[in-house]
Amino acid sequence: GGCFHHQSAPKVSLNPLTATPQMIDSLWREGTNYYARHKWDKAAAAFDRVELEIMPGDRRALLARMYLGELYVREGSNLQGIREYRRLVDEFPTDSLAPEALLRAADAYNALWHGPDLDSQYGLTAQSVYSEVLTRYANSPAAARAKTNMQDLDNRFATKMYRAGLFYMKYK
Repeated sequence: GGCFHHQSAPKVSLNPLTATPQMIDSLWREGTNYYARHKWDKAAAAFDRVELEIMPGDRRALLARMYLGELYVREGSNLQGIREYRRLVDEFPTDSLAPEALLRAADAYNALWHGPDLDSQYGLTAQSVYSEVLTRYANSPAAARAKTNMQDLDNRFATKMYRAGLFYMKYK
């Protein structure tokens, strides 16, 4: 057979991280400006790009995840938002944004459970993530909100059990 370089292989850049620091700064400003003006799609595109191009250790990588999580949830893509929040928590567990990101992940699961009469898997997952906020970040403001949100969730579970009980009483 012939040598590899004699084949007509497509030219592929070996280093996709081609953005200069100035380009990253510009993309970041673009993303935050779109975000401030409620242009969610354009903000998400800019933050996605920032996330790809940014240098490890740049705090904007973590902020971009937070923005993306919020943008996905705002657009109704809760599971994608949860993925961004979880990545932030997993990669930067000691950052000051981690408790808030974990709380938002729990809230996004909670929002996916639409009612006591429906499958409660998302509700159970929300409960578990709220517990994780309370365990991992007990003294954070996010923990106080997790406790309140968890009580609301517990009330929804109680309503579910009550309705199930009524149903079985009625139809024995």
